[in-house]
Amino acid sequence: MLIIIIVIFILAIISLPFILYFFVFKKNKYSFTALYNIIDNEQVTKLFNISISNIDEITIDGEKVDICNEYTFPSNGLHSVSVLINSSEIKSLEKMFYKIEDLVSISFSSKFNFENIENMDRMFESCTKLTSIDLSNINAKKVNSMNYTFSRCSSLETINLYNFKTQKIGNMVGLFSKCSSLKSAGLSSFNFNNTIDLSYVFQGCSSLTSIDLSNFNKINIIDMRNLFDGCTSIRSIDLSKLVTKEVQNMRNMFRNCKSLLSLDLSSFNTKNVEDMKGMFEECNLLTSLIISSFQTDNVESMEKMFKGCKSLTSINIGNFINEILDNTCEMFEECESLKFLDLSDFQTNSVTNMNSMFKGCKSLTSIDLSNFNTENVENMNNMFEDCSNLTNINLYSFKTELLSEMDYMFRGCLSLTSIDLSNFYTEYLDKINGIFVNCPSLQYMDISSFVWEDDETIYLSDFLANTGVLIINKDFYSKLRNKPNNWEIKFLNNN
Repeated sequence: MLIIIIVIFILAIISLPFILYFFVFKKNKYSFTALYNIIDNEQVTKLFNISISNIDEITIDGEKVDICNEYTFPSNGLHSVSVLINSSEIKSLEKMFYKIEDLVSISFSSKFNFENIENMDRMFESCTKLTSIDLSNINAKKVNSMNYTFSRCSSLETINLYNFKTQKIGNMVGLFSKCSSLKSAGLSSFNFNNTIDLSYVFQGCSSLTSIDLSNFNKINIIDMRNLFDGCTSIRSIDLSKLVTKEVQNMRNMFRNCKSLLSLDLSSFNTKNVEDMKGMFEECNLLTSLIISSFQTDNVESMEKMFKGCKSLTSINIGNFINEILDNTCEMFEECESLKFLDLSDFQTNSVTNMNSMFKGCKSLTSIDLSNFNTENVENMNNMFEDCSNLTNINLYSFKTELLSEMDYMFRGCLSLTSIDLSNFYTEYLDKINGIFVNCPSLQYMDISSFVWEDDETIYLSDFLANTGVLIINKDFYSKLRNKPNNWEIKFLNNN
């Protein structure tokens, strides 16, 4: 008898959610007021996922909820939500509507109380069909985190944040990231006094044509990496009020701003910035760039900083001081309109990587690198590749004791007529192939210091010029896979 009672009791517990669904939930037209008074949130969640995955609308009007999270709603089949909940005890809305991919609209009634909300991280993230959100006139004074709140809402065109009152927001990482349909984003009501991280805020907002940054005038922000990355429709940005004196990271800040025509950063204070990698990468319509105020004392990486800035004709970096700069890889790559580049005060004492630094600078006819200190450089692969109008280059000041790679260093330098690398120390070279490939005008080449201990042969050049002078070590000459015809060969020993 006892066993039968136990079995009946277990079956009753298992059946409870289904009984509630048919007699309480369904009867109350998708209202789960009673459910929260009887069973916990996890059981409600299971009931939702099992029983109502295809409903069109849910109205929430419960009495109390401690937390709303990604398990509150089913992830598919939900099209419309009207939030009527008494929310006085809710502190977190993290992932509340996360990945509800069928959700088209959402509204919050005046009864929804945001005053105690602290966390709105990923609240609407990946609601890919949501076209608009109205959060106007909401008091969010306790909200301190809005990381990725609207991220990946790819159909979202408008977000009404008018009079959205904030006081404590510290982090806004990726707030609108990958909102590819968003056309405007007003943050004028936001208080940024406590904000420290603005990284990825507008990343991938490819339809955004304007941004109001008039109140971005606070001093605590330390991270701006990828802030406007991928804002391909923006033609101009007023950053005159942006305070940057505490910022440490500007990596990829304007990357892929493909419609940006001019950029005045004369108000920028960059004394604490450590990373400028890819800062203006692929801003291919940018014709004017003012960075005369930049202080680069603490910058360690300028890799790809101006890569793909195809419309810039000049870049003024005469004020750059780079005592700890380590990486200039691809720094000016594909700056194909660049005709003038003043590097007379550019410090390279600590740089170890110059790979493809000037690759594709097709309009450069000359470049002065006489002050370059290359004693720590290990990689010069493709450094001047496709500098097709470069006629002459003086590298006599280069020190290459640590150099290990210089593959295709001058490949495609169509106008280069002579080169003297007699000062190059090559004992530690691992990669040396194709250095002068496709240099049809090259008629004088001094590589008398070059040595190659490996038994493997080297394809150094195709020696396209009909005649020329080659000054070379005899042993090194014997390792050449392709030797010149009708050239004068002068052998020198390395002693």
